[in-house]
Amino acid sequence: MQGGPCFPWVGGKRRLLPTLTESLPEDFGRMKTYVEPFVGGGALFF
Repeated sequence: MQGGPCFPWVGGKRRLLPTLTESLPEDFGRMKTYVEPFVGGGALFF
């Protein structure tokens, strides 16, 4: 049995930016600090 990555590329969420931006809170751009855990392919943790 061979394993492989769940997501074949790093940074693939860049293509999803328009969709992800729609999901952000309205005041997101005014936040001074944003912190989230790094979890590989699930790096955008909303």
